[in-house]
Amino acid sequence: MSLVVDTKYISLASSQLDKFKRKNSYLYNFRCPYCGDSKKNLNKARGFFYRKKDGMYYKCHNCGKGTTTNNFLKDLNSSLHRQYTLEKFSGGSRSRNYDKPELKFEQPKFKPKLSEFAIPIGELNHDHVARLYLSNRKIPNDKIFYWTDCFGKFVHDVVPDKYPSLRPNEGRLIIPFYSESKELMMLQGRSLSMSAVHDMRYISIKVIDESPKIFGLDRINRKEIIHVVEGPFDSLFLPNCLAMAGGDFDGLVASVTNKECVVIYDNEPRNTDTIRRMTKMIDLGYDMYFWPDNINEKDINDYVSSGKDNFLEQINNNTYRGLGAKMKLSSWRKC
Repeated sequence: MSLVVDTKYISLASSQLDKFKRKNSYLYNFRCPYCGDSKKNLNKARGFFYRKKDGMYYKCHNCGKGTTTNNFLKDLNSSLHRQYTLEKFSGGSRSRNYDKPELKFEQPKFKPKLSEFAIPIGELNHDHVARLYLSNRKIPNDKIFYWTDCFGKFVHDVVPDKYPSLRPNEGRLIIPFYSESKELMMLQGRSLSMSAVHDMRYISIKVIDESPKIFGLDRINRKEIIHVVEGPFDSLFLPNCLAMAGGDFDGLVASVTNKECVVIYDNEPRNTDTIRRMTKMIDLGYDMYFWPDNINEKDINDYVSSGKDNFLEQINNNTYRGLGAKMKLSSWRKC
């Protein structure tokens, strides 16, 4: 009964909630009425009602406000709140002679501990495929990664019922993405199977809708130059580094300014998509690194794996900005 009443009054309140959308039967999204959401982007909507046991609860992923349906309606519309309390706490009776139950709101866990659902890499046997993969590629700081033998079940445990079509028994390396406040925003499952097709090698799972696909936000220092690369693994070889998973331009622009960054794409002068992305970032005013012609490695991980270790020096000597970057791109590209 509680869940039915909650969803009914959320729907009745929807006309007062900007950008209100019903995601599924028990998930609603709209602009947060407490903080107003983004002032720069009026399409941002980071307020959510979600189901927890037999009731609906509110959470804003911008200001962090969390509360019950009862208190939300009380803050939003006093008349609607009175109707809600009458229906919920007195079975619809108009009588006011009832004992109002004490509401005990348990703060939802928006920072799930992945160790509850997957195995930290450091706890795997040394001959496990995931540990061997990271070791062979000389990937540092493997303490941030996890492994699961059952990726579909793992995703269901972290975000129940959100991705029902995933294969339940597939083993994958887990790469977590956190916000600057250490909140889990997204995760990627990396297949280590040689038979995995390219498009399914990485599967991205949104824990928080509309979160940017930016890896490393929890570790950056905004007082220093921020390096930006394409892949999470590459980012671990450079200090103060972010990764644009899937080339997330909008997520990067929303996260860091062009005055803070040096952007480093993979060494693909013949790839039209890479050239297009580089052109866009140069036009947005970002500093751009260009791989020298005498370097054949595709990315930073390959560069380090080949035994080289002076990549920061390469960045300092081969970074361009503005008109200089446009001229350099014209001579560097091979397509």
